[in-house]
This record gives sequence, C-alpha cells and structure tokens, in this order.
Amino acid sequence: MSARRTVAIQRLFSILEQKYGDPQKLVDNAPLVVAEKLSNDVLETLFEHRACGIRIPNFYSKDACARMADILSSDSGRQNWAVSVGASFDLCPLSSAS
Repeated sequence: MSARRTVAIQRLFSILEQKYGDPQKLVDNAPLVVAEKLSNDVLETLFEHRACGIRIPNFYSKDACARMADILSSDSGRQNWAVSVGASFDLCPLSSAS
C-alpha cells in the first residue's frame, strides 16, 4: 500500500470518528454483508439500511482495484456528490448520530 493511500485511509477514519463516533457501533447496527455474488437480495439489504456495505470477494481484481484507487486519488477535480435520500434516511442508524 502506498504511503499516500495509507494517509488517505487514516484521514477518512478520522473524519468518520469525528462525525459518527466509534466506527464499530456503525457496523454493529448494520453489519457488512459478504456474498458470493451481487444479487437483488444483497442490494435490497444494503438499500434498506440493514447492512453498512457489501463485500464480494474477487469481484474486482487486486491489480485493477489498485489502478482505480491510484486514478481516483490523483484526480484533483473530484468533489462529493450532493445526495438526497429523503425520508428513508430516518431508518439508517447513521441519522441518529449526526
């Protein structure tokens, strides 16, 4: 892992901890789903806030992932999306921690 990526990951976790507290509490409320393949059921679990994320082992090769991470981390024109999730966000454990 590159030094730049390590610093970026540390910064991400620092921001998450400042905004939401202990990250383990987020995972306890909505665990990570590990599945063999991406399916409607897995996506529904995520979109209904019953999971904090999805992990599909070998979904994307390690080499391709590393190349994409380098591309994304070097793109200075990136910015956050303005996402509106409406009333459904009230069901998410994160909404009570803000």
